[in-house]
Amino acid sequence: MIYWRTMEEGLKKAEQTAFARTLLLDALRKEYGITRLPEIARTPHGKPYFLNSPELYFNYSHSKHAAACVLSKQAVGIDLEQIRNYSEKTAQRFCSQGEWVWLQRQPDLNKAWIQIWTMKEAWLKYRGIGLRVDLRDLDFTAALENASAQKEITVLEHGQTHTACIYSYFIEDFWMSVCGKEKVKNHVLHLL
Repeated sequence: MIYWRTMEEGLKKAEQTAFARTLLLDALRKEYGITRLPEIARTPHGKPYFLNSPELYFNYSHSKHAAACVLSKQAVGIDLEQIRNYSEKTAQRFCSQGEWVWLQRQPDLNKAWIQIWTMKEAWLKYRGIGLRVDLRDLDFTAALENASAQKEITVLEHGQTHTACIYSYFIEDFWMSVCGKEKVKNHVLHLL
């Protein structure tokens, strides 16, 4: 299940992270009746996990004045970004050739660029590898050209093919993408 919530603007990064963790606890309470946030540890590449509950997978993200989290019984990644001004230089630096061509055909470059970025970051968080790869080597063109919200994707990463499911949503002035090995329960709940 995917959860998201808005927060007050102007919070520092640490306050945004605390807000995202509070959202995570609220989601755990709603889904599993868990009333205390389990201890969170990190893999060597920085992917968070519950130290004493390895059967519960989660991920969270925050951007400006919103946070999102996803809970699953399998590895997942989520990214949430507020729509901001498109930078051609930045997009060229991170887009594959196919993504660049797709991007140039879009009527709203701000939204389209953030959609690409959130898909890449959700993938990296799902895989647990962080920003340690050349993002041009991750090509989401096929997923971007598929009009459905839920997409099965194949991504070439360091010469190896990986398959997963990715979901992308535009909510208010944010783009959110979620990636998992199999279909994630993709009902988005806005927790107040």
